Amino acid sequence: MIPAEYRTIILTWLIWVCMVLVLVQYLGARFSLAAPDRVLSWTAEDTGPAGLATHRYLNTPFMNGHVAWDSEYYLSIALAGYHDPAMRAIPPDFSWKTRIMRSQREQPSWISVNHAFFPGYPLLIRIVKLPLTFLGVKETAAATLAGVLISLGGALAGMVALYRIGRDIIDRNAGLRASFYLLVAPASMFLAMVYTEGLFLGLSFSALMFARERCFVPAGILAFAATLTKAAGALLLLPLFLYWYRSEGRKALFGGKKRAYWDFIFVLAPALAYALFNLLMGRPFHFVESVYFSRNLLDLAGTLAAWKGALGLMITSPQSLAYYMVEMACLATGIISVIWMFRHDKVLALYSGAILFFSLTSGVAQGMHRYVLALPSFFLLPAALGRHSWFDRAWVMVNLPFMVMLMTTFVADQWAG
Repeated sequence: MIPAEYRTIILTWLIWVCMVLVLVQYLGARFSLAAPDRVLSWTAEDTGPAGLATHRYLNTPFMNGHVAWDSEYYLSIALAGYHDPAMRAIPPDFSWKTRIMRSQREQPSWISVNHAFFPGYPLLIRIVKLPLTFLGVKETAAATLAGVLISLGGALAGMVALYRIGRDIIDRNAGLRASFYLLVAPASMFLAMVYTEGLFLGLSFSALMFARERCFVPAGILAFAATLTKAAGALLLLPLFLYWYRSEGRKALFGGKKRAYWDFIFVLAPALAYALFNLLMGRPFHFVESVYFSRNLLDLAGTLAAWKGALGLMITSPQSLAYYMVEMACLATGIISVIWMFRHDKVLALYSGAILFFSLTSGVAQGMHRYVLALPSFFLLPAALGRHSWFDRAWVMVNLPFMVMLMTTFVADQWAG
């Protein structure tokens, strides 16, 4: 029989899934936001009918509210591979000053912008969509449904992992609150979209859970898969190694215990996954990330310039100010949660801090409310404070409206982060 706490998690997740699926349809039918969206300096060009016309994977009617922005890349890779003839490609000397782009069909020797995305999520979409196509569902519709199902399943796995981590660090009730708070954060609506967040959180949080419980083989397998889903998965090497080291793994390794060798190999899984990706796809990945998406590792100068530009937008545009207030509130909460986490689990604090630091210094000033979802501390801190009933209710009331508002902008193909 399923333990009561897991029944609570599953039922809460089912209710949330039903609510989100209905809400996406309702918002799409009831509201039509004015286009273009000028919330960021570049969003006006890509929003509205003219911008959407060039993004074929975002125009299918089936579950259209669940796809926007990066969804097209995941669907493109899942359906036609990295060299999808219909996807945009850029030349080796690409710059945003000239903006020369063609389809991969027109310029097969150019580099597809699909290369900025890791293969794990699209590969899983391709697998899950197979039985759907056998049932007669059209390819793009099947891929969209598969992507949503994977995201929702990942959200459930993330809830279970957060519960067990919170239970062990704080107490049972705090674990249940942490699992619930995962569903109501402003960017939690991405857990029901064709985005990597749901899958990545399910894999990474589960890897952390198993590592804390000294089960390094499943932790390594999940961390390997997480790294093939998002670049941030490589940072799982830090907590896996530290938990292994603290579990007397080093002594067991040099003591000649066979189990210790296997544990150590699987602890290194995130590094092996990233090395494999870098070997096979690293060159086009880094090129597209840098010149097309303006993202670079530890780009401090670019980050400062980006936030300076964001500050200018906040001063001149009420719309931008409203958007960035959500980002900055989530970022501030993330920083405070990392500091708090050091008192309870230094390894999780280091991992959460690393995720936050590398996300913050990538050279762009956007999406921070989405990136903090990968921080376990972001949910464990309010879960601890939620022992006060007033805080528990206030946290839900503060977060939920912003989740609905971001969902509204996403469904309307406006910028949501």
